[in-house]
Amino acid sequence: MNTTLGEESITDFFLLSLKKHASGKIQVRSFTRPEEYITGADWEWWLTGPSGKRLGVRVQAKVISFPKLEYAHLHYKRSDGTYQCDQLITDAIKNGAIPAYCIYTNWEPNKYSSTLEM
Repeated sequence: MNTTLGEESITDFFLLSLKKHASGKIQVRSFTRPEEYITGADWEWWLTGPSGKRLGVRVQAKVISFPKLEYAHLHYKRSDGTYQCDQLITDAIKNGAIPAYCIYTNWEPNKYSSTLEM
């Protein structure tokens, strides 16, 4: 049986690990599906520098599709005919954040470590 983790599961595991290892260093907020429709993002990060200034990043995740090894949903068109990336850019800018993508890909496990170090 050939199964893979989906984008939402990968994001959940990633954000849980980040919250555990970067507690107090970075604020992470996941969006629900209805919020994702409005924001175009799966989550946002808020980083605060020593000066107290904050930097926000709204992030949309995309996962590689097998066996073609392509990002089939990278240019996702929503049911209302608009593109998710346009919503991400518009809403991020409106909320003082930077729009970004997190691209989940794959690698040969014997060549690369998957250990999170912070």
